[in-house]
Amino acid sequence: MFQDMGRAWVDGRYQTAEGRFYGPPPFASVLFSPLAMLSAMQARIILIAINLIAAAIIILLIKKLWGETWPARAHLYLAALLLCWAPFRVTMRYGQISLIVTALILGTLLARKKNARLVAGLLLGLSLSKYPLTLPFALYFVWRREWKIVITAVLTVAAFTEVFALRLGVSMFDVAGDYVRMMLQTSITNDAHFAGATEIGPLLFGLTGNERASGWLNIAMIAGGLISMALVFRRTPKAGKLHLAVVTFFSLWFVYHRIYDAVILVIPAAAFADLIIRDRHRRIGVACMAGLALFAISIPGLMTERLHLSAESLAANPAGFVGLHFERLLVLGMFCWLLILLWKFGPGVLKDSLADSSIDNDRPHISV
Repeated sequence: MFQDMGRAWVDGRYQTAEGRFYGPPPFASVLFSPLAMLSAMQARIILIAINLIAAAIIILLIKKLWGETWPARAHLYLAALLLCWAPFRVTMRYGQISLIVTALILGTLLARKKNARLVAGLLLGLSLSKYPLTLPFALYFVWRREWKIVITAVLTVAAFTEVFALRLGVSMFDVAGDYVRMMLQTSITNDAHFAGATEIGPLLFGLTGNERASGWLNIAMIAGGLISMALVFRRTPKAGKLHLAVVTFFSLWFVYHRIYDAVILVIPAAAFADLIIRDRHRRIGVACMAGLALFAISIPGLMTERLHLSAESLAANPAGFVGLHFERLLVLGMFCWLLILLWKFGPGVLKDSLADSSIDNDRPHISV
């Protein structure tokens, strides 16, 4: 898919006009264009190498963001968790870019910590090549009024979109309009091509059996999630680590994602590990890490791909239905639970371990 998008742009073919639609934004074709110069086997080998490098960079960035005082075994355990996850295995097997995008988001946070906001904005803009996974992080920076980062990210996307449009001899506004029209034709709850593992839409369709009703319910839940995050984050402005965990969970349930995108859960895993290591809110950290550990199994994939149980037969049984949608329920459940915990903590009882210097490095922190 990535090679085809890159080759089409290099050849000057406008795939949207041909009726071919893969999902990534048009400017991603510019980023994928180097793959057009490679054979399929070369592309596979290079993507495997890049993904392994990205995984190593992720662990290194987590150390710089959260784990500078962690014992060495903590980094080893976190790396082992990432490597044993089904999302990691599927990312490597399919040649996806979720590890690369996760590294870009962590790089954004580190650049923000070092006050390199232009670099942070550039990395955030590049990460928007997979915007269903990273758009919530961009919105989080909007909420924090990090305008230099946000504007740089927007300009980065606009620049690559203009490069894409110039090669094809069309307007970047036409490109954006065509892409939006294609997206609006896609059902967010019942589309065979965009049926993922963690988004809430298919669960709502399974419960209602009505595409229109489930679509509006999905939109209402997204709006409710955004409002809830704004209220809770405003109440707990110093809990930056758990804010990022909440945003990560939201990014996985609000729109379509395959299981490989769940590698981004390494961000909340780092926040939970920090709670355990610092022995602050330890039980919360242990419970959340236990939940994330279940992604090593991938219960829906285990039942359908390993045990060869049909999705139709599972959906007809209450226990099977829960198993089929287990990862959606887990991600949404952890999102809601963290919001409740943050609201319960309130601004007056937060511990140092909940504050995130990568986000709040320019604001004084007062221990209560």
